Amino acid sequence: MLVKKKINAGEPGSKKYLDKYGDILISIRYRYCEQKRLRLTTVELIEEKTILDGTKRIPDNKNVRLRINYNEYELREKIKQAGAKWNKNEKYWETDYGTARKLKLEERIIG
Repeated sequence: MLVKKKINAGEPGSKKYLDKYGDILISIRYRYCEQKRLRLTTVELIEEKTILDGTKRIPDNKNVRLRINYNEYELREKIKQAGAKWNKNEKYWETDYGTARKLKLEERIIG
């Protein structure tokens, strides 16, 4: 099918569809099928709006380094039980982001 015309919401020719769909209308396309001699009118609509917080999402399986102080015995034991590894040379705990998130330790991530 061939798209011969595209009209964005608010442009001349979109009034009928703006009345029907309102603010969720993005655009209208006219598609042509030469073999069947058809013109199809399609509309692009907004399905969902999500406010982004501006932070980049870290995959759950990505390894992260955590700073846990020596005197935080309970927290150290909790992270150890979750499978984190201690790096004695650099003095940090290493685990995956999913575990750090579950234990609510995102603010302790280094770098």
